[in-house]
Amino acid sequence: MAKTKYAGVYIDSSGQYFYGTELGTDRITGKRLRKKGRTNQQGKKFTSALQAYKELVRVKNEYHQAKWLWELSHDIWSIHGHGVHPSL
Repeated sequence: MAKTKYAGVYIDSSGQYFYGTELGTDRITGKRLRKKGRTNQQGKKFTSALQAYKELVRVKNEYHQAKWLWELSHDIWSIHGHGVHPSL
């Protein structure tokens, strides 16, 4: 597994680009949330490190946006005195 100049992007032994990152920790189990990918959103393999990096950034942004929305809804729920959010 060789590194590229882009953080989180690597080349495997067969020359294929892929990304790997840690998004955070699961609040229930405490385990790390890891994401690895070899294809973009359309299912096509990466042909450059830059393509893999752009997909990595997209995945991170999607995760953090969803996490922020979940935390916001949880905060609103508890502000109104409902106790524990129903998704917990």
